[in-house]
Amino acid sequence: MSIKNNETKESEMQFSDERLKDFIPTSQSHEDGESLAKIAEQVASERFPKETPPRKEETATLTHRVSSKQRKLSLDEYRTTFLQVPRIVNRRPVFVSEEVRQQLDLIVLRLSETRRMSVTGLLENICRHHIETYKDDIEQWRKL
Repeated sequence: MSIKNNETKESEMQFSDERLKDFIPTSQSHEDGESLAKIAEQVASERFPKETPPRKEETATLTHRVSSKQRKLSLDEYRTTFLQVPRIVNRRPVFVSEEVRQQLDLIVLRLSETRRMSVTGLLENICRHHIETYKDDIEQWRKL
């Protein structure tokens, strides 16, 4: 075989797709003594893992079961905290988006035990609860 023939065969063996060149095993050695075949195997296993992660529906999920008694107690606590009709003196307007207003309307309509409760009362209770819960933190943050 002539030298020209060898060069032609080598050029025919080259792939035009550059992405595949990392996966072509050869007998040449890498600087560290590893063969390119081993490197290609490693790269292929990193890029295309053999084991696929489990599907979402296959993964086991832990669900915390809540009894009806616990739900009832939770609702009672929510009603006590947020759905008591507050006494509001010197009212001021507060604006919320239409989406939030509709959600608040549904909460008052479905969860309130009295017809006297309003969205304004719910917002008053939410704000009072928030201020009471975070009053110490707010005071510290104010001093920063």
